Amino acid sequence: MFDFAKKVKRKVSRKLKTEKQKTKEYIINNLLSYGELMDIKDDDSKIVFKIKVENKLANHQNIKLLFHTKNGEVFQQVKGVNQEKQSNVIEFIISKSDILLPPNKRTYHVSLLTGKKRIRVRFSDSFVHEDFQYFLSNSH
Repeated sequence: MFDFAKKVKRKVSRKLKTEKQKTKEYIINNLLSYGELMDIKDDDSKIVFKIKVENKLANHQNIKLLFHTKNGEVFQQVKGVNQEKQSNVIEFIISKSDILLPPNKRTYHVSLLTGKKRIRVRFSDSFVHEDFQYFLSNSH
């Protein structure tokens, strides 16, 4: 009898954990604002990040791209330019000489800042990171 109760408890616990994870993923993917990294272009003097945002964010006048640590310490901010109003794609242009990322940090997080609200950035399905190697070096 005792073994049966333990098995049922484990099954229920596993099922609840799975459902909790599914709910969390649904909220993150469908209810929270986010930006999608569409492309990174690299030429000799600058790097251009193209990020697609939701309609309500695309009209925001002062949207910035942040490079920060996991704890939120910001290393670099770049103001965005809304080039393609119909597709909600915002470009962030960084001159290579202006990159301020300290070499002692190996991993950075990227977010969007609208007003005081931070919005996460995720890769779009069409983004191919093998095409871009600038930040994938020994120091960054």
